[in-house]
Amino acid sequence: MDKLEVFPWNKNFETGIDRIDDQHKILISILNKLALTLTYNNPIEINRVFKQLIEYAEFHFESEEEIWIEYLHNDSWLSSHQLSHSSFLPKIFELKNQDRGKNQSEIIESIILFLIRWLAFHILDNDKRMAFFIENMQKGMAFDEAKISADRKMSGSIRGLIETVLTMYDSLSSRTLALVRESNQRKRMEQELKIANKQLRQANARLESLSITDDLTGLSNRRHFNNVFALEIKRARREKTSAALLIIDIDFFKKINDNYGHSMGDKTLIKVGQALKKLCKRPGDYAFRLGGEEFCVIASNM
Repeated sequence: MDKLEVFPWNKNFETGIDRIDDQHKILISILNKLALTLTYNNPIEINRVFKQLIEYAEFHFESEEEIWIEYLHNDSWLSSHQLSHSSFLPKIFELKNQDRGKNQSEIIESIILFLIRWLAFHILDNDKRMAFFIENMQKGMAFDEAKISADRKMSGSIRGLIETVLTMYDSLSSRTLALVRESNQRKRMEQELKIANKQLRQANARLESLSITDDLTGLSNRRHFNNVFALEIKRARREKTSAALLIIDIDFFKKINDNYGHSMGDKTLIKVGQALKKLCKRPGDYAFRLGGEEFCVIASNM
């Protein structure tokens, strides 16, 4: 989606005035960048590009009007063009603030669609008409004659071209934004699936840990002992090293339970477990509670 273009530039939008054409290309590039931010769904980036679009539009309108003023000072064409410019930003802010119930992506979509329609028509109709007029003036035509000639040129085959391009771009932009929505939905689903898989892995790891852990002492249980013991014996034989197995039983444990109660017996088992944990400092050392008062330690690589 990095090459996303809701408004691809083509030669139909060229006015023949390099300064204006270059600025139009930049403005459209920012518009395409704004559409691309919808795929990231990052409010900070959306606002940054939106601000960039507003600031560049203001700069472009001022720069463009400087050219028109030179040839159309106090003329109705200039007034109409300036009015079109002055209505542009208020309309965008109106769209941005009109419906607080919409999420930001939906609001930006509506702004993008407005921008595409407005810019395409403004460039193809208003700007090209003015450019034809200036071209006529530079050829030596009288003021009124230059305007009539520009109007005549805009009302012929170019008018049909404008309608065709506007229809095409309206359809293209709608399809492209639909693609963005599908992409966003797919990304959300992929993210949700990723989170669900992570939670499942964590749950499975937790279950696995619980299945090999003695609840009371926190040591590994007999089930884990059976697995580790078999693996360590195989490794010792393979690597020709020694391993030690210590079987530990608490003497007279039954008397502790009988005389002081099972609560004290549990505390005793916990303390023994803690002591064995402290002894197992190396990666190959393991402490287990096999059951009751029976414990064991495996020390590998002896």
